Amino acid sequence: MAGVDVFWRRVSDDGFVAPGSMAEVRALAPHFTENGYREAVEAGLLVGTEDFGEMVPALVQLAAPDHPAAGLLWPSTWDEELMTSMVGADDVREISDLLVDSPFEEWAERFRVALAAEFYLPELSDDVVEMVARDAREVTELFAAAAADGDAIFVRVVA
Repeated sequence: MAGVDVFWRRVSDDGFVAPGSMAEVRALAPHFTENGYREAVEAGLLVGTEDFGEMVPALVQLAAPDHPAAGLLWPSTWDEELMTSMVGADDVREISDLLVDSPFEEWAERFRVALAAEFYLPELSDDVVEMVARDAREVTELFAAAAADGDAIFVRVVA
């Protein structure tokens, strides 16, 4: 599986204008090696998931398929050119409510076979299972903070 990095960035839901160019996307949600990444993470504004970023929303959908917010973590509409999307503040609150008490370590272990199959992998190593659970916790913290402040989430995918 080729690595897919996903970045979730808190943004104001009030009057936010989506970036119109890749330079604006990089300034808002920089990749791990780009200027501003570390600062945005330290400020609690950005979470990046490396290589297996798509597995976080997939895990939530596998573990809580009947929860209305399970499908909202991975946005349904995309800017195909910039590989970006938005999760509005109302959806952020619903997602946060689902994620806050979710047992990610248990879910990642229980659904490791289904998660591997979802991504056409023969299996998931223990390291990947731990990484997905850890990444899910970091995404949860970002969504909880955004929900508390009424923020939206900007999503950037780098394949």
